[in-house]
Amino acid sequence: MKEMKPAEAVSHFRNVCAHAVEEQDRLLNRLLAQNAHTEFGERYGFADIRGHEQYCRAVPLSVFADYDDSFSRIIRGERNILTADPPVFCTISSGTTGETKYIPLCREDVEKHHLYVDRASPGIIQEALPQYSDQEIFGRIFHLCEFFYSDQPGGIMNGVRTGVSYCPALWGGPVDCSCYTAPEEILFPSGMEDMLYAKIRFALDHEDVTAIHGVFVQRMVGMFDYMIRHWDELLSDIRNGTVSSCFPVRDDWKEYLRKTLPPNPRRADHLAALDRTSLKEGMLRKLWKNLRFIQIVSGSQFRPFDEKLELLAGDIPLHGYMYAASESLFGIPPCLGTMGDYVLLPDVCFFEFIPEEQMNDPKDFLTFREISKGSRYELVVTTLSGLYRYRIGDVVEVTGFFNAAPMVRICYRKDLIISILDERMNTLQMENAVRMFSGKTGIRVNHFCVTGNTDAEPPRYILYLDTDRDLPPDAQAVMDRCLCENSVGYTEVRTMHELACAEVFRVRQDTFSEYQYFCQAKGARMEQAKPIRVLTREDQIAFFNAARENG
Repeated sequence: MKEMKPAEAVSHFRNVCAHAVEEQDRLLNRLLAQNAHTEFGERYGFADIRGHEQYCRAVPLSVFADYDDSFSRIIRGERNILTADPPVFCTISSGTTGETKYIPLCREDVEKHHLYVDRASPGIIQEALPQYSDQEIFGRIFHLCEFFYSDQPGGIMNGVRTGVSYCPALWGGPVDCSCYTAPEEILFPSGMEDMLYAKIRFALDHEDVTAIHGVFVQRMVGMFDYMIRHWDELLSDIRNGTVSSCFPVRDDWKEYLRKTLPPNPRRADHLAALDRTSLKEGMLRKLWKNLRFIQIVSGSQFRPFDEKLELLAGDIPLHGYMYAASESLFGIPPCLGTMGDYVLLPDVCFFEFIPEEQMNDPKDFLTFREISKGSRYELVVTTLSGLYRYRIGDVVEVTGFFNAAPMVRICYRKDLIISILDERMNTLQMENAVRMFSGKTGIRVNHFCVTGNTDAEPPRYILYLDTDRDLPPDAQAVMDRCLCENSVGYTEVRTMHELACAEVFRVRQDTFSEYQYFCQAKGARMEQAKPIRVLTREDQIAFFNAARENG
């Protein structure tokens, strides 16, 4: 694919969106034709399929488990299984279960990611900030993402989805890291490392940060909370060129930081002069006066973190980065200042939509032609890298259209629906219930998660809350009412006394931050960390039970 300049990539984006329906038809027909003689294509008769209706009849819906064997064979070196094009990269995902997954990507998949995320999105941001030069916008980036590359036994490079952006550069040689606050050694460690402290130190040492790039909004908000909690120690380290003992940094990295970050008393004095009591309000502009934008992934499930980031950001515009998973890129924001709404890319995936009410028994598989604004759908994708009619697990709401391409907002993960007795409460309903509980009690809930106790008679929900003060004596009754008000299914099973009143426990401060390190110790990758909402494993439940402050 020809390398486009940002302005050319923006023009391409708008053009394919203007002809979104036709682009979808072309993409489906092309993928069927070019993969007709693969093992998968011959199994399902790709050569004889004409159009979406025949595609639905011939090819069943799929989930990740359906590809376990094919992915393993591809990684071992077998070819022409799912796609005619060979893989060039494997994305790593911890998924929702914590189990590491490897997903082979074809070159076109990588190139389309580069086109939209690394060319079109910067072009959109440039258009929105015409008063600034490229250097003033992208010249000094505080990059929170971790990039870790290794090779599969067959020699295919693998890493996380955000690392796909750097594949074209890596194929051509070393990556130019001169625009980042942190050096290459910190951005691309040789092994799986938590580089949070190092990245904070390099960013704080620079006065001229122009942009902040991250992945999930909760990770960014957590990082700034971490900075505020350790403000005195960070200022001491900046002033003296040291690494305080409270930070979990390996000895060799401590020595590296001492050599590369000499004492900077002038910067420490400037930061120390800030009013710490009001630091959270417009904090980022106070730290870096030349900050032009913040790039971060958001969605309905991240709403409490969005509000915290907006307080930190003040007047700095936010950009929603991308809607993507390890399996594929799906969409990008249409403009700077858009958080949580993503335009589905017509030439990257073929999209199908199952109406929300049919998710458990799909009958209608809609395309761009049939979906409507304000309706919710389970998303099904056919990707450039050989996932066919794949249920990614996201339920989205169509919030509008950009030209002819739909804009969607992620509402919840279908596979994270809590359902002990078929009440089918989803995470959005749970979040609304917790928000209502906060309003009724006056208690701020910083984080929460839930599990089901099916051993109790009758069974019940158990909620773990990180709150700003102790829970009132009637916390369980209040929470139970809030759950009823947000879920008809929950109300029905409570009315029939089939489900007992929910139990509510306050956990120690920083429990949710400590949970990320708990996951990391078990091999999970920090850059894949998402807000924990539903506890499904015994070790997760044991961790939060150990952190309870009451009961």
